[in-house]
Amino acid sequence: MALRNIGGLTVTSPASTWAQLGAVLSVRDLVAVGDAIVRVPRGEGGAPADPASALGTTTQLEAAIAAGRRVGIGRLREALPLIRVGSSSRPESHLRLDLMDARLPTPVLDHEVRDGVGRLLGISEIAFPGFRVAVEYEGEQHRVDKLQWNRDIEKYRAYTAAGWTVVRVTAETLYRSSRPAAALVRDALWDAGWRPGSLVRD
Repeated sequence: MALRNIGGLTVTSPASTWAQLGAVLSVRDLVAVGDAIVRVPRGEGGAPADPASALGTTTQLEAAIAAGRRVGIGRLREALPLIRVGSSSRPESHLRLDLMDARLPTPVLDHEVRDGVGRLLGISEIAFPGFRVAVEYEGEQHRVDKLQWNRDIEKYRAYTAAGWTVVRVTAETLYRSSRPAAALVRDALWDAGWRPGSLVRD
């Protein structure tokens, strides 16, 4: 078991903690926790951060599985290859898995959307650049934070002007709607020219 000392406290490493959670979490939530561990947070103003700022790597997660007897080893092994850098929340990870289950094209995560002259319009957690479709998960802060709300409106206006389609997903859409979020994304991709089995455009 890998240990770290933080503020005088001895704690397990993020990778070891993830492996221990195999005893209690579903595969979907093991992916979400793994995504959080390997995520490289952006700096001020959305600037790319040093990859070393991530809490861990997929190599470390793999090593943690092999470090000893693990309860839930099957779930851990199933979750590991599904973990990706770029998801910044549990719902975003769940949404990505839903898109995968729906057999949609593989999205780009944490994508910088730019206009025709290279000006940064925004950063979207899930995007299909070849089809100019961006998927935005909107948590409660997007609704109750006035600054965030106004920023989102301007961002989506700029996306539309640059020829992008924005699919906005909420917790209701993701977890409770009779029409799942993946169906909304599929419709947007279809309108943009995607067809099942077609090659993904860059």
